[in-house]
Amino acid sequence: MFIIHKAKPRIIKHSYLLDLQQYYIGSCTLDDIACTVIARVIGHYPDRGHMVMDCGWTALDNQSQMSKCVTGHGCIVGEPNLRIDSMTQELGKISAINGKLDYEKYPIGTILRIYPWHACATASLHEVYHILSDGAIVDQWRPVKWWSA
Repeated sequence: MFIIHKAKPRIIKHSYLLDLQQYYIGSCTLDDIACTVIARVIGHYPDRGHMVMDCGWTALDNQSQMSKCVTGHGCIVGEPNLRIDSMTQELGKISAINGKLDYEKYPIGTILRIYPWHACATASLHEVYHILSDGAIVDQWRPVKWWSA
């Protein structure tokens, strides 16, 4: 699910939605980022040191593999010690940046909000944008996609 936080969108250097790429070049703070992708924890693998979420590169852009982003393929909101190590089409693998992963803190079904590396690429993967205001979804936007004659 792609979420736009209604109070935050603004235009900076031709970009309506700020993202991790903008954050890492110093154009904004994490709090300025208006879009997130919602995912759930769906598996624990303590013997391998990671957990799995139901979000892969069909929901979250895969451009960050070329970045030096310490949090991997996005940044899990409020969880600075989590790293999205890799993604398949529909799944993402999450590990701890430092120490061991605390699986009790993230039971199966835990909702994660993820700041995308590139907002435009991520937005293009979704058919509906859910607009959030004061913690509630207040609207849905359907983007115009593709070129038409």
